[in-house]
Amino acid sequence: MSYADLSDFVRQLESLGELKRIGAEVSPQLEMTEFCDRMLKQGGPALLCEEPAGHSIPVLGNLFGTVRRVALAMGAENEVALREIGKLLAALREPEAPRGLRELWERLPELRNVLSKVMDMAPKELSTAPCQKVVWEGKDVDLGRLPVQTCWPEDVAPLL
Repeated sequence: MSYADLSDFVRQLESLGELKRIGAEVSPQLEMTEFCDRMLKQGGPALLCEEPAGHSIPVLGNLFGTVRRVALAMGAENEVALREIGKLLAALREPEAPRGLRELWERLPELRNVLSKVMDMAPKELSTAPCQKVVWEGKDVDLGRLPVQTCWPEDVAPLL
C-alpha cells in the first residue's frame, strides 16, 4: 500500500482503527505526552490531538508506535513483509556483486526487482505541497506558535 502524503496515511490508519482523534483541548505541557505514553504502553493507536491548548496546529503522536504502523508506513501489510523490506535495505547497504555472467543472468529477475523497489523509494520533488499553504518568513517566524510538547516534569524546556 502506498500513500500520496501524510494526510492520506492518517486517513488509512483511521480506517484501520490505528488512529484516534482527540477533539477535546489537550495541553502540550505534559498532558499530550501522558496520553501518548499510556497508549504506547498498551500498543494502542496513534493519537491526533486536534485542539492543542493555545495553538491552532494539530499534533500527531505515536505515529510509528507499533510494528504494524511502521510496516504500514513502509508499504508492508505485516511484520513479515516489513522484515523483507529490511532485508532489501540491508542488501542495498552492502550489495553482493555477481561472480560472473552466468550468476548475473540467473540473478537478473532479482536485480530487476530490487532496482524497481529502489526507484519506488526515491524522493520525489514537488513544486507545491500542503505544508506550504502557510509560510512564515522574516519577523513572522516564531517557534512559540508551534504546539511543541514539554514531555516530562522538570524538563528545562519543550522538546523540539
